[in-house]
Amino acid sequence: MGLEADSLAAWLEQHPPAHARFKASLAAIGRGASELEDFLSAVRDLLDELALVPESRIVARAIAEEPPLTGDARLDAYLGALAEHLAVSSGQPVPGWALRP
Repeated sequence: MGLEADSLAAWLEQHPPAHARFKASLAAIGRGASELEDFLSAVRDLLDELALVPESRIVARAIAEEPPLTGDARLDAYLGALAEHLAVSSGQPVPGWALRP
Protein backbone atom coordinates (compact mmCIF):
# COMPACT_ATOMS: atom_id res chain seq x y z
CA MET A 1 0.00 0.00 0.00
CA GLY A 2 1.78 3.16 -1.25
CA LEU A 3 1.03 6.82 -1.02
CA GLU A 4 -0.85 8.43 -3.88
CA ALA A 5 1.02 11.22 -5.68
CA ASP A 6 -1.36 13.86 -4.31
CA SER A 7 -1.08 12.58 -0.76
CA LEU A 8 2.71 12.40 -1.02
CA ALA A 9 2.85 15.99 -2.27
CA ALA A 10 0.57 17.09 0.57
CA TRP A 11 2.63 15.19 3.13
CA LEU A 12 5.87 16.72 1.84
CA GLU A 13 4.34 20.18 1.99
CA GLN A 14 3.51 19.64 5.65
CA HIS A 15 6.78 17.82 6.46
CA PRO A 16 9.50 19.29 4.23
CA PRO A 17 12.92 17.68 4.41
CA ALA A 18 15.67 19.66 6.12
CA HIS A 19 17.64 21.83 3.70
CA ALA A 20 20.87 20.18 4.82
CA ARG A 21 19.65 16.91 3.29
CA PHE A 22 19.90 18.34 -0.22
CA LYS A 23 23.44 17.61 -1.36
CA ALA A 24 23.06 17.13 -5.11
CA SER A 25 24.69 19.68 -7.39
CA LEU A 26 25.73 20.03 -11.00
CA ALA A 27 29.37 20.04 -9.87
CA ALA A 28 28.88 16.67 -8.16
CA ILE A 29 27.26 15.32 -11.31
CA GLY A 30 30.24 16.51 -13.36
CA ARG A 31 32.70 14.91 -10.94
CA GLY A 32 30.84 11.60 -11.01
CA ALA A 33 30.08 11.39 -14.72
CA SER A 34 31.87 8.31 -15.95
CA GLU A 35 29.18 6.81 -18.16
CA LEU A 36 26.13 8.34 -19.84
CA GLU A 37 23.74 6.18 -17.81
CA ASP A 38 25.32 7.32 -14.51
CA PHE A 39 25.18 10.93 -15.70
CA LEU A 40 21.50 10.76 -16.62
CA SER A 41 20.63 9.00 -13.37
CA ALA A 42 22.42 11.70 -11.37
CA VAL A 43 20.57 14.44 -13.29
CA ARG A 44 17.24 12.75 -12.55
CA ASP A 45 18.17 12.50 -8.85
CA LEU A 46 19.03 16.21 -8.75
CA LEU A 47 15.77 17.19 -10.44
CA ASP A 48 13.82 14.95 -8.06
CA GLU A 49 15.48 16.62 -5.07
CA LEU A 50 14.74 20.09 -6.40
CA ALA A 51 11.11 19.13 -7.00
CA LEU A 52 10.74 18.12 -3.35
CA VAL A 53 11.62 21.56 -2.05
CA PRO A 54 11.65 24.04 -4.95
CA GLU A 55 13.28 26.87 -3.03
CA SER A 56 15.55 29.33 -4.76
CA ARG A 57 18.38 28.97 -2.23
CA ILE A 58 18.55 25.21 -2.82
CA VAL A 59 18.60 25.76 -6.57
CA ALA A 60 21.29 28.44 -6.15
CA ARG A 61 23.42 26.04 -4.12
CA ALA A 62 22.95 23.25 -6.68
CA ILE A 63 24.14 25.37 -9.62
CA ALA A 64 26.72 27.68 -8.03
CA GLU A 65 29.90 25.61 -8.33
CA GLU A 66 31.28 25.03 -11.80
CA PRO A 67 31.40 21.33 -12.63
CA PRO A 68 34.70 19.93 -13.85
CA LEU A 69 34.82 19.03 -17.53
CA THR A 70 33.51 15.52 -18.05
CA GLY A 71 35.53 14.76 -21.17
CA ASP A 72 32.37 14.74 -23.27
CA ALA A 73 31.50 18.12 -24.80
CA ARG A 74 27.82 17.16 -25.02
CA LEU A 75 27.58 16.44 -21.30
CA ASP A 76 29.46 19.63 -20.45
CA ALA A 77 27.09 21.66 -22.63
CA TYR A 78 24.11 19.90 -21.07
CA LEU A 79 25.24 20.84 -17.55
CA GLY A 80 25.61 24.46 -18.63
CA ALA A 81 22.19 24.48 -20.27
CA LEU A 82 20.61 22.82 -17.23
CA ALA A 83 22.19 25.40 -14.93
CA GLU A 84 20.80 28.19 -17.10
CA HIS A 85 17.34 26.60 -17.17
CA LEU A 86 17.24 26.02 -13.42
CA ALA A 87 18.45 29.56 -12.73
CA VAL A 88 15.90 31.21 -15.00
CA SER A 89 13.08 28.96 -13.78
CA SER A 90 13.77 29.84 -10.15
CA GLY A 91 14.48 33.54 -10.65
CA GLN A 92 18.19 33.15 -9.92
CA PRO A 93 21.04 34.76 -11.82
CA VAL A 94 22.63 32.40 -14.32
CA PRO A 95 26.07 31.38 -13.04
CA GLY A 96 28.87 32.78 -15.20
CA TRP A 97 30.37 29.37 -15.79
CA ALA A 98 27.18 28.24 -17.54
CA LEU A 99 27.51 30.95 -20.18
CA ARG A 100 31.08 30.19 -21.22
CA PRO A 101 31.72 28.05 -24.30
